[in-house]
Amino acid sequence: MAKRYKLQVDLSPTQLAMLDELQDIGQLRTKKELLDNALTLLKWAVQQKKEGRTVVSMEQSLPHVGGRIIELVVSSSRASLRT
Repeated sequence: MAKRYKLQVDLSPTQLAMLDELQDIGQLRTKKELLDNALTLLKWAVQQKKEGRTVVSMEQSLPHVGGRIIELVVSSSRASLRT
């Protein structure tokens, strides 16, 4: 069995409420599941940036028909998301 580590973080009430909301929206049973999902998404975004891609959110309507596109910008991780 792989070695396990515990992680302790200091969060503001607002940040804790955000985690609780995301856990609820994602129907995740535990904060560990939430962290696993967040790490997967961040790892994917970093890999995309390393490969020279832009990570965006796009409305489901076709972009050439006027769907809005928003680029992902993560201020606290800006350096790691740059190519």
